[in-house]
Amino acid sequence: NDTAPSGMAPAYLATIHALRRAARWAPAALFSSGIVAGDKPVLVRDFVRSALYDPNHGYFSKRSGPVGVLDSAIRFHKLEGRTAYMKHLDKLYKMHDISWFTPVELFKPWYAYAIAASILRTANLSVPLKIYEIGGGSGTCAKCVLDYMMLNAPPKVYNNMKYID
Repeated sequence: NDTAPSGMAPAYLATIHALRRAARWAPAALFSSGIVAGDKPVLVRDFVRSALYDPNHGYFSKRSGPVGVLDSAIRFHKLEGRTAYMKHLDKLYKMHDISWFTPVELFKPWYAYAIAASILRTANLSVPLKIYEIGGGSGTCAKCVLDYMMLNAPPKVYNNMKYID
């Protein structure tokens, strides 16, 4: 029932299906697996298209669940190194049973604070500030950016700004 996109050998899709069945869907596993379809290498554009948009197995397929929301920020100071961080992430993904967390969610509030600080440094603050957010998140970025602006932007800038998501 699965057909390969034009130019993509069925052996390639079989490998994707096997990886998906073996563990939680992890595109990183595909990128590090050295997958080739038989003797014929797969074009990067075909690999990326399939890994992201294949209707049954792609990262953004219909089966992809909602974006995850964390109850509280990760306490990085309590994690000792990358291995501890990766174990913590694994636990979070299993606990929430979702497809992915945005970087804003994983590194809240600091990721959004960095975005807001950059906006304040680079924007022309003599005109009303308009911030456009494009993405499928949960509102965490908007909340954290607005919190930062409320605390750090000149009152005139904060009171006249618009946040469009």
